[in-house]
Amino acid sequence: MPEGEFLREFRGTVVKGKGMGRALGFPTANLAMADAPGLRHGVYAARVRVEDTWYEAVVNVGRHPTLPGGPLAVEAHMPGRSLDLYGRTVTVRLLRFLRGERRFDSPEALAEQIGRDIASLNIL
Repeated sequence: MPEGEFLREFRGTVVKGKGMGRALGFPTANLAMADAPGLRHGVYAARVRVEDTWYEAVVNVGRHPTLPGGPLAVEAHMPGRSLDLYGRTVTVRLLRFLRGERRFDSPEALAEQIGRDIASLNIL
């Protein structure tokens, strides 16, 4: 992983989420964190370290206004990866803020935006 500037780094244990990311075609690693102090709600370009490997990711911090329910969530989607991470501790580096949290008119509209978020990564 090339060293460089990043907004924030933190660790969390991957726990079972609501399964909505997977249902939309974007499975996420949901991190167990008491809170996310100082983190602006929204979507970030990020890298996630699993053991000694860093993966490109989009990370959402927020309350799921399109698919409400549950506490504040910190969840990472690693495009093109299907990893069983339940119970594992991962490190997340937030590289840049992509967009604020917002409500979409439908799950399909949210999925389209997630696709655009992934396309905008360009962080490697």
